[in-house]
Amino acid sequence: IKLIYHYYMKAFITSLCVLFAIGYSHAQKILYIGNSYTYLNDTPAMLDSMARAHGFKPEISKFSKGGATMKYHINNAECNALVEKGGYDYIILQSQSVQPALVGTPDGMPIMEEMMNMINYVRKHNPTAKILLQITWGREHGNDGLQKKDYFPKYPHLFTSYESMQQALDKGTRAMAHIFNADGVIDVGKVWSYMRNKHPEIYLYGKDGSHPGYNGSYLATSVIFTHIYNKKVDAKKYHGKIDTKIAKTINNAVWKNR
Repeated sequence: IKLIYHYYMKAFITSLCVLFAIGYSHAQKILYIGNSYTYLNDTPAMLDSMARAHGFKPEISKFSKGGATMKYHINNAECNALVEKGGYDYIILQSQSVQPALVGTPDGMPIMEEMMNMINYVRKHNPTAKILLQITWGREHGNDGLQKKDYFPKYPHLFTSYESMQQALDKGTRAMAHIFNADGVIDVGKVWSYMRNKHPEIYLYGKDGSHPGYNGSYLATSVIFTHIYNKKVDAKKYHGKIDTKIAKTINNAVWKNR
């Protein structure tokens, strides 16, 4: 009886190890589609390094162009080729940095149509992929670099402060994800807000108060990693170019707000 018991226990443990190894080594195929908020500090490359430091082996593709909208992406041959290649597990759509805030206004209708077209197009060529819309962050003072835009005089209430812009971005992105049946959102904005309130000493922006500094890109990458792998980033394993203590604080915030 003891021999039979040990035999079956050994077989059971071996099976578990094999299943664990298969699941752990699965190469998640990820496609980023975004703009300068994605390519600045090369967030996709950062995710690749972060994932590999934790034992994962992602296959990451990206298409990003400064200021690009979903309309631009869907009409770009290089972006089309990546989408139509297919086989992705996750496709992350990062909108132009202001557009989701305009959802719900008269200027928001074409923005919603462009997102609908993009999601449908991506879904057609990647029926099993999880399509995720990224909620980005408000500008440092809400209106950094926006005063001369034609929509600013129409909707100043959306951009009077960081908080008003963040609320509008959150609301608009979630609305599009829900209406157009995306598989969820990656809420970078929520963690960004938490860090601004709880750890203002860790500056997240670049010089223009809009684009991310390296700290901000690390935060965004940590949020994406946690969403995909359901695992907290260990700063000792990967902290990029920032101090380990700062990375740990960011990763703790990401895990708390997941």
